Amino acid sequence: MKMKCLLVFIPAFCLLIGAFSEKSEKNPCHSTEAQKSCAACIAAHKDCGWCVSPLYEKENRLRCDTYENHARGKCDTDQIQFPIVDTLKVDDADVRDGDTPEEVVQIQPQKVRVSIRPNHPVRIPLIFRQAKNYPVDLYYLMDLSNSMEDDKENLAELGSDIAKKMKTITKNFRLGFGSFVDKVVSPFVSTVPKKLISPCGNCEAPYGFKNQLKLDNETTKFAQQVKAARVSGNLDAPEGGFDAIMQSIACQDEIGWRNISRRMLLFSTDAGFHYAGDGKLGGIVTPNDGECHMENGLYTLSSDLDYPSVGQIVNKIKEKAVSIIFAITEDQFDIYERLSNIIEGSAVGVLANDSSNIVKLIEDNYDEVDSLKCSNGNGTFECGKCTCNPGRYGKFCECKADEVSSTDSIKLCIQPNATVPCSGRGECTCGECICNARSSDPSQTFSGEFCECDDYSCNQFEEQVCGGPIRGICDCGTCLCKPGYNGSACECELSQEKCKTERGIVCNNHGNCSCGKCDCEDGYSGLTCEQCFNCRSCREFEKCVKCFMDEEKGCPSDYYCPEYMKKRKDLNEGLEYQLCRVEDEDECFIEFTIFDNEYGEPELEIKKKATCPKPVNILAIVGGVVAGIVLVGLLLLLVWKLLTYIHDTREFAKFEKERQNAKWDTGENPIYKQATSTFKNPTYGGR
Repeated sequence: MKMKCLLVFIPAFCLLIGAFSEKSEKNPCHSTEAQKSCAACIAAHKDCGWCVSPLYEKENRLRCDTYENHARGKCDTDQIQFPIVDTLKVDDADVRDGDTPEEVVQIQPQKVRVSIRPNHPVRIPLIFRQAKNYPVDLYYLMDLSNSMEDDKENLAELGSDIAKKMKTITKNFRLGFGSFVDKVVSPFVSTVPKKLISPCGNCEAPYGFKNQLKLDNETTKFAQQVKAARVSGNLDAPEGGFDAIMQSIACQDEIGWRNISRRMLLFSTDAGFHYAGDGKLGGIVTPNDGECHMENGLYTLSSDLDYPSVGQIVNKIKEKAVSIIFAITEDQFDIYERLSNIIEGSAVGVLANDSSNIVKLIEDNYDEVDSLKCSNGNGTFECGKCTCNPGRYGKFCECKADEVSSTDSIKLCIQPNATVPCSGRGECTCGECICNARSSDPSQTFSGEFCECDDYSCNQFEEQVCGGPIRGICDCGTCLCKPGYNGSACECELSQEKCKTERGIVCNNHGNCSCGKCDCEDGYSGLTCEQCFNCRSCREFEKCVKCFMDEEKGCPSDYYCPEYMKKRKDLNEGLEYQLCRVEDEDECFIEFTIFDNEYGEPELEIKKKATCPKPVNILAIVGGVVAGIVLVGLLLLLVWKLLTYIHDTREFAKFEKERQNAKWDTGENPIYKQATSTFKNPTYGGR
C-alpha cells in the first residue's frame, strides 16, 4: 500500500513543483538577484516590493514579491517598501511673450518635482515655444588704439542701424559699448610721462579696459558715447583684448547683463591679442583670477594681473552663456578663426573697410542659434545643433531621406576623380553643393556644381578682373569678353575708332590697328602714326636746316632749300606738320617741321634752340676723385694712429701694473765683499 501511495502522490508532488517553478519564472520579483536586498528588489521590476516584516522568513515566504502577493499574504501594507512614481508641477506658468525678462516664458512647466524608482520611465509632457520680444543684450567691445580711429567714426553712424535691425527681431533690446587698449606698463605702452598723458595727438591716456556705456535700452546714447570716446595708443602690435573680454563678461552688474536674456558680445579689432604669460614681459607674474575688478567703469587690476588664458576665456564664456562675435580685419582672420573653433557658439567675420557689415554679422550670429532654423519643425534644436525627425537629415534638417539618402547625398557632391565633397569650398546639402565665400573677401563666393570655379581669379586689366564689368566677366577662371573686346583679360578693343585720323584714315596708312592702338611702321610714331622721325622727307632738308641755323656761313646756292624757313620758339603740331630731327656737329639735336603751303610747296619751321646734352665737368670729376683719395688716405692714417695709440696705452698700463706688483728682496748679497776690511784686537778690550 505504501508503495502504491508513493506512486500516486509523487507525480502529484512533481506537478506542484513544476507549476511553482513556472510561476516563479514568470514573476521577475522571484529571481535570485531580486531576493538579495531591498534595492535589488525595487530595481528588478516596477511591480516588485520588499517586505520588511521579521515574521516572513519564519514562514518561508519570499521577501521580494509583487505588491498584490504581499497584500494577500501576512505582510502589512505599512511594512511593504514599494516606491510610488509621482510628479508634481511646482511652477507651471503658460508660455508667453513679454516686453520684460520677467514676463518671458518659453517652456512649460518650468519646475517639476518627481518621485521615481529605478527602471521605471517617467513621461513629463513639455510645451516649448520661442517667445517674441525675447530679451537681447548686445555689448560692443572695441579696440580704441589709434589705428581704429576711422572705424570708430563709422561705428557711431552705424549705431542707429544696429538698433533698428535688432528691434525688428525683438523690441526688448539693449545696447552697450566698451573699449580697450592694453596694460599701462612697459613694453606694452610708452611709460614716458608725456606719453602717459597723451600717447598721440588729441589722444586719451592709455588704459586696459573701460566700460563706456552700460547696457541701455535708449540706443541713441550709443552713438553719443562712441563719438565722445577718444582713441589712445600703445607700442606693441597685440592688444589687451583678452583682459577686456574677461571683465566685460565677469562683471555682470557693472556691464548690465540681465539674468534672462540672449547675451551677445561683439569684439572688434585690427590686431592680435596678448594671452597668459605675456604679462611677464612687463613684470606681471600674478595669474588672472577670472573675477570682476572694476571701479567707476575702469579695470583696476590691469597692471597687477596677467592676461587670461584661452582656457579661462572659453570657460567664462560658457559659464555666463555669452555668444561672442569676432569682427576683425582681413589680415587677422586666420588667428581669430582658430580661436573661434575653440569657443563654443562663437563666430568670426571680416570687418569691412568702413565697418558697414557689422549689422549683417550680428544678424547672422543671432539667426544661427534660432530653434526655428531646424527647417520649421522638422527637428529640435538641442545642445547647439538640430536633432532631426525621422526621415530628415542635414545641418538644419532641410533634407528628405526619401528624395536622396544621406550617403548618396555626399557622393553626389564629389566631382569625378576627386575625393573631397564640394572641392573643399562648400557644404554638401541634400546632394547639392552650397559654395562658401572666399576668406579674402566674404562678398565673393565660389561657384560651379562642385564649387570648382573661382570667378575672381581671372586675368586683370588696369587692376580690374577681366577689365571690369564693361569689358567682360570671369567665368570659372576664364574671361568671357563682351562684344567689342577680346584677349585673356578682355584688354583688347576691337573697334578701330581710336586709330583713325580726323580724315578717317586708319593709322595714317603707316601702321596697323591692334587692340584699339596703332602699331606704327618703322620711323613713324604717335597715336595715329602721324609723326615721322628721320623719314626720307626729313633727310631731304637736313643740310638746309643745318646751314640755316649757322647764320654766319649761310646756305650754298646749290642746296635745294625751301623759300620759306622760319625759326620758332615752339613748333606747331598737327596732322599736316611732319616732325623731323637732325644732329649737328656739336652732337645737338635740331627739331623742325615740314608742311605744304597752299601752293603745294614745302615750308620749314625750325626750333630756335637746339637740344644739346649737358657737358661733362671734367674738372669737377678729377677734383672729386683726388679729394676722395686724399680723404680716404687721411681716414686710414687716423685709423692706424688710433689703433697704435690704443695698443701703446694698453702696453704701458700693463707695464705699470707689473712694476707696482713687483717685490724686491732687501737682503745682502752673500758673495758681495766690501772694499775695506775691519779687524779687532781681542786683547785690546777697548783700553
